[in-house]
Formats: sequence, structure tokens, C-alpha cells
Amino acid sequence: MHKHASTQPPTPPPTKAHRQGIIRSLLRASAPRSQGEMLRRLRLAGVRVTQSTLSRDLRDIGLLKGPSGYREAA
Repeated sequence: MHKHASTQPPTPPPTKAHRQGIIRSLLRASAPRSQGEMLRRLRLAGVRVTQSTLSRDLRDIGLLKGPSGYREAA
């Protein structure tokens, strides 16, 4: 008898609001110094996102990039 792959549908990507919430949580834990670092941290959290989507999310959230990394605007 052959074992069959799971017939469960793939998990849908997180919504924009959920993804931005994860970005904020990662930011509070430790400010990422680059978008590349943020992409790696998101992937470790199970979130797949393109660089262009991440860039839009960072802009939408209102994050600023300074010498020590990204931070929320005051």
C-alpha cells in the first residue's frame, strides 16, 4: 500500500495586516539593519514575502531607516 501525500490545502499567505503586525513585532525585538535582514527574519517566522512587498509594508507602517537600523517614526 502506498502512502499518499496530505490532501490538506496549502496554508494561505498571511494578510497584509497580519504580515505588518509580524514586522512590528520583529522590530520591537531588535531593529533590523537592512531589508535583507528583515526578509531573513520574516522567513524564519514562516512568512514568505518579496523585497518589493516588504518595501511597501515598511513604507505603509511608516518606518524610518537610521544608522542603527529601522525604527518607527516618533
